Amino acid sequence: VVIRVLKPGVENTLTTDLNFLYIASKALELISPDISRASLSDIVGDIRSSMMDEVDFRKEAQHVEQFARYLDSNGLRGIATCPDIYKQYSTEKVMVMERLDGAPLVDLEAIRRTSQGDPELVLVNALNVWLGSLLGAESFHADVHAGNLLILPDGRVGFIDFGIVGRISQTTWRAVEALLLATTTGDYDTMAKALVTIGATDKEVDISRFSQDLRK
Repeated sequence: VVIRVLKPGVENTLTTDLNFLYIASKALELISPDISRASLSDIVGDIRSSMMDEVDFRKEAQHVEQFARYLDSNGLRGIATCPDIYKQYSTEKVMVMERLDGAPLVDLEAIRRTSQGDPELVLVNALNVWLGSLLGAESFHADVHAGNLLILPDGRVGFIDFGIVGRISQTTWRAVEALLLATTTGDYDTMAKALVTIGATDKEVDISRFSQDLRK
């Protein structure tokens, strides 16, 4: 197994530092209206929320289980997997999980020694599985980099470290699809509506005038 233990004092330090950053970003927005247009405090608030979730291993265990359900319900265990969580031994500050013996995608020499699978095919599978999870899973892995992807001896890709996840609603996803299609066809009315639905605007918008601005 792999045992993760939260370092004592980390939660208090993070809370103090991130709260200070959030208050500072709010103050900067008051001082300079231009900064407020960049949604600085909202960005800092999202970072604070994500990082505080990372110090509660119970939440990470839930994220892993959600991803596992996505793999199982879509018959993807043959190409991808994630660690099983031993909930009976896990708490908020300690997590015990199955050890996946593999090589990180950043180490090509280790991959050649460890797995008979084609690294390029594994990477394609990883991308396909992850892209599918954006809509098909309750939450998706939001920290996907080569160090969090393992190539296992049987050629499957192993996803690890689910401390940071994201969620995309059906409404937002459909708006993103509509925006991409409208961009290729030059449908500025649909582009305007999609951008409003996604949340790219911060107040009531005249769709017709917004569409004209986009056209210009």
